Amino acid sequence: MYLKNVLVSLLKIKNIILLVCGILLIGIGGYILLSLWITYINDWNTFVHAKATPPSVRFMIIGLALIVCAVFSRRAIYNAEFYSGYFEGDLDGYITYDELAAVTGKSVAGVKAELLFLRPIYMKKVRSCIRNNTQMLELYSKRALCQCRNCGAQIEKRIYFTGVCPYCHGSDIFARVLTDNRVYSISNSVDQGVSHPDFYTGKGIRGRLGGHTAGLCVSLVIMLINLFMTMDLFSKYNDQNYLKKQLLAGKLRMNSIELEKADLMNTIIFALVIAVLMIPPMVIAISHLRDAINAIHCSRHFAKCPSPTVRLETVPIGLFTDNPKRKLKSIRRAIRAGYLKNCSIEKHGGTLQIMLAKRVVKDACPNCGAPIVGAVNENYQCPYCRKKLMGVLVKW
Repeated sequence: MYLKNVLVSLLKIKNIILLVCGILLIGIGGYILLSLWITYINDWNTFVHAKATPPSVRFMIIGLALIVCAVFSRRAIYNAEFYSGYFEGDLDGYITYDELAAVTGKSVAGVKAELLFLRPIYMKKVRSCIRNNTQMLELYSKRALCQCRNCGAQIEKRIYFTGVCPYCHGSDIFARVLTDNRVYSISNSVDQGVSHPDFYTGKGIRGRLGGHTAGLCVSLVIMLINLFMTMDLFSKYNDQNYLKKQLLAGKLRMNSIELEKADLMNTIIFALVIAVLMIPPMVIAISHLRDAINAIHCSRHFAKCPSPTVRLETVPIGLFTDNPKRKLKSIRRAIRAGYLKNCSIEKHGGTLQIMLAKRVVKDACPNCGAPIVGAVNENYQCPYCRKKLMGVLVKW
């Protein structure tokens, strides 16, 4: 609704191309430089002035720049998608920067700077304005009406976010939203998640948990093997008596102590490079394991909640249960990685809450589910159930 979908899809493809090209360039440049360094390890001047050195360095710099651009763009697209989804769930039509800062865990200045960059490139139908002497964001022509499906009563927005109808005490309440000549409804299906933690966890989370555990173990084993091998080879490299005995016994492959030491150094460097290369996958695996475990804890807690709202401070997350900032960051990471679903972080009544099982249905009648074709307005009537879709004329 508030995202330039076609452009975002093209930019995602662009990011994949940049990432692949960057990895290839770094791989080619790094391989050539490593080969030259091992060949001329005792001749630094030849290594520096070799014809292949400058282009290899350029390859690595360009490759690193491409990867940084791809990662930055990917993060920007995720943030734009997050803001767009948050705007769709809003019923006011006005959102303060303080609210966005609380939800994202960032500073107000940080949110303003981020949206100053994101809005012109990735987003649409959102503008900055001053209202009640406060700078905020205005969403394009947004109108909303909240109702209870059980008794048909109209409900105030602040009561809607509690998830309980004040008249019949039912929880089947929903909002009709009209924006940009389109109608969509926001409701909850929290009943599907009661006693079903899998409703809130991403697909295949157990398999992904096992995969990241296996990846961590394999990376750790490879790193330890190479580190132990490095220590063993380094002790031999500095042991002159050992090298002389091996030479006299005819066991040195090079039949020269100097050549044997150079060969040992090449092997040491190679083993250290392999060990260092294992650090990034280990860090990534640990991060994903943490997010997946936090998601499982959260889903179990959500499955015990019959209400569509959960206070952030009640959610148990690992060792940081009492740290709201860490908790907020952990839940956002789990949602972004796809380990948590059917939940979102929102701020209502000045309090951060987890909204459960929120469902946004676009271009369909909120009453009968029939498709809506063509432009609609406040007086639009569904041709199937004959229900009037909107009953408000001004923004709240």
